Amino acid sequence: MKRKRIIFIILSVILLVIITGFFLFVFPFAGTKKIQAGKVFADGKIFNVVDGMSQVFILDGGNKEIALVDAGNSPDGKQIIEALASRGLKITDVKAIFLTHGHSDHIAAAKLFSNARIYSLEDEAAAVEGKKGYDSPIGRFFSPESTGLKVAGILKDGDTVGLGSLKVEVFAIPGHTEGGAAYLAGGVLFLGDAALSSDDGRIKHAIWVFSNDVEQQNRSLKALAGRLSPVKDSIKHIVFTHTGLLEGLQPLADYASNVK
Repeated sequence: MKRKRIIFIILSVILLVIITGFFLFVFPFAGTKKIQAGKVFADGKIFNVVDGMSQVFILDGGNKEIALVDAGNSPDGKQIIEALASRGLKITDVKAIFLTHGHSDHIAAAKLFSNARIYSLEDEAAAVEGKKGYDSPIGRFFSPESTGLKVAGILKDGDTVGLGSLKVEVFAIPGHTEGGAAYLAGGVLFLGDAALSSDDGRIKHAIWVFSNDVEQQNRSLKALAGRLSPVKDSIKHIVFTHTGLLEGLQPLADYASNVK
């Protein structure tokens, strides 16, 4: 009887882990648009790198003025390094890393790029460095731990950072995290985890279990849509970290129209 009870407990724990994993990592992505590798934007100045379920975007401003938008999920940065090498670039050519936020699957390879200045919004810097935790349902279970990173480039909403022939515009979109940021460069709008794309071309809300406040995130996206409306014709793509791209600004405008 004792042996049967032990087996029952073990099987119950395994089942619980499987169910939890499904609801955390599978169910939220049902019906979302799949990431495609090898996407190139802005006449070759921006391209994506697929790192498992995440994307990193490489920005090439010319004359080896290279930046990343986020730094992926793999600490060895293998996919990023290979993508750089395919263009004749090295780790040391990366001069900036623009973080949408500081979750671990966005900063894992950042410390490899010793020549890069790490940028984030001021409200996110402490979390990026591991001095502050997150207030999401799952984040409350984890204590902050030093990441070994230093945010040397503190950004504010409305800032613009030059990168060779590109300019990177900064927008505060709190909700998924306190200091979440969106970036606009070369006609590409980078939303990170602030939303997902659906396989029918719509925007879906951020995953609540990893988000501080989904309703605040929705309000931030609505405000962003309003701010970008005057330049909507110049925005060719919306990109996300965990799902595929959408064309133009209209999907964000449509999403915003349903936010109260």
